[in-house]
Amino acid sequence: MVPQGRVYAVDTEPDMVKYLGERAKREKLANLLAVAGKPNDPGLPEKVDRVLMVDVYHHIGDRERYFQRLRDYSSRGAKSRSSISRNRRRWARPRTSA
Repeated sequence: MVPQGRVYAVDTEPDMVKYLGERAKREKLANLLAVAGKPNDPGLPEKVDRVLMVDVYHHIGDRERYFQRLRDYSSRGAKSRSSISRNRRRWARPRTSA
């Protein structure tokens, strides 16, 4: 990560938001903030200049609305990238107790 930048890790799953926050704290990533997004709104706390979406497109129900909101959160000239992995393992997901 860029030391002087800020990273918002957005997820709609509460367990994942909690996991991301705990991991950032454990790894001393003071510039990473876990954000609880909504299915139709990423809920970013401020405008951003870069957006990276990895393996999330298929989770977005109302894509048109979501991307309209994402555009509202983007600074002028912002860049965005989306990546879809062929490997569907849930390597980043926290394990939850049943």
